[in-house]
Amino acid sequence: MTRTVKRDENAYARLGWLLVLFGFGGALLWAAFAPLDQGVAVPATVIISGQRKSVQHPLGGVVKHILVRDGQHVEAGEPLIRMEPTQARANVDSLLNRYANARLNQARLQAEYEGRRTLEMPAGLAEQAPLPTLGERLELQRQLLHSRQTALANELSALRANIEGLRAQLEGLRQTEGNQRLQQRLLNSQLSGARDLAEEGYMPRNQLLEQERQLAEVNARLSESSGRFGQIRQSIAEAQMRIAQREEEYRKEVNGQLAETQVNARTLWEELSSARYELRHAEIRAPVSGYVAGLKVFTDGGVIGPGELLMYIVPNSDSLEVEGQLAVNLVDRIHSGLPVEMLFTAFNQSKTPRVTGEVTMVSADRLLDEQNKQPYYALRAQVDAAAMGKLKGLQIRPGMAVQVFVRTGERSLLNYLFKPLFDRAHVALAEN
Repeated sequence: MTRTVKRDENAYARLGWLLVLFGFGGALLWAAFAPLDQGVAVPATVIISGQRKSVQHPLGGVVKHILVRDGQHVEAGEPLIRMEPTQARANVDSLLNRYANARLNQARLQAEYEGRRTLEMPAGLAEQAPLPTLGERLELQRQLLHSRQTALANELSALRANIEGLRAQLEGLRQTEGNQRLQQRLLNSQLSGARDLAEEGYMPRNQLLEQERQLAEVNARLSESSGRFGQIRQSIAEAQMRIAQREEEYRKEVNGQLAETQVNARTLWEELSSARYELRHAEIRAPVSGYVAGLKVFTDGGVIGPGELLMYIVPNSDSLEVEGQLAVNLVDRIHSGLPVEMLFTAFNQSKTPRVTGEVTMVSADRLLDEQNKQPYYALRAQVDAAAMGKLKGLQIRPGMAVQVFVRTGERSLLNYLFKPLFDRAHVALAEN
């Protein structure tokens, strides 16, 4: 009986030692071969993907209404602040009227220069300056075109009528000259015979003298007619020259006014475009969809300066990024594309799951922390799209703390325990 009990005790002891041996061996094998994640822990914070957008007004002015508040969600293009538009609208209306008048005046001068009797609406003006009185202004320009052309035509017609009168005088003078030359020939013929008769005593001397006097008068009138011919021809030439000069003066005058009006129209169009730009910016709109942050304008009726910062828009993003400071001695182990696990420490850690992602950026050069003056490399990581669903219902804001674990590989427990000893031994054995 005693032997049987003793054998049973030995069997149990051997079984116990066998279990201990197998357990220790199994633990040793697990420690030697079971893979454990190897990596680097980096404290980080949530950042805005794509950076926040500044909202400014390029021109400044008086604030009419503030339409948003801090933290409010807005859609892209939604009005944020409405500026006082009265001055801008008045400027646009004034320039619009002046531009329309300049274009119509330009079209009328172009028609005058080309000698056209009709005037049409300039191309594109109805779209550029949609004024209700545009048709009336065009009709006024047509009337002005007609009156100016009529005035010029009347002036030239008077000069041409003067020329016709001079030509009629010239024709009458030619007929008179013809009669005078006929009379001259007759008197010369009579005197030729009368001189012979007077010498022979058959004709009284005084009768001969009378005929000679008549011939002298005819010759004098012919000389006068010849001078009159020159005067009339000169007057006709001068009148024709005045017509040509007046036409040239008119064309030069119209051409000069046309060039000036073209420059004026271009200048007014540029000013109108600038004024319309100012009026369009009377409503400051959200550049992207997101949340209003850092609102700096609080008073309706306040004045803002050109380019003054009014607020930020924190954009919506389907992606979530974090940024941390990587120790300088660890930068050789980290590169873009490595997988990470993130834990949002601002929430209840027992309920908040770890989410996966990957490293998206490691800064090319080291930076210096302004607070503690320690160098570091900036590291950015992005949450995987598939893992975003785990964070649904959590309000994640920029600046929240995140613990990032960057997985750089795998190693065994024995490697984890003994590698520092082996590294130290290697250094110690290498020392002199």
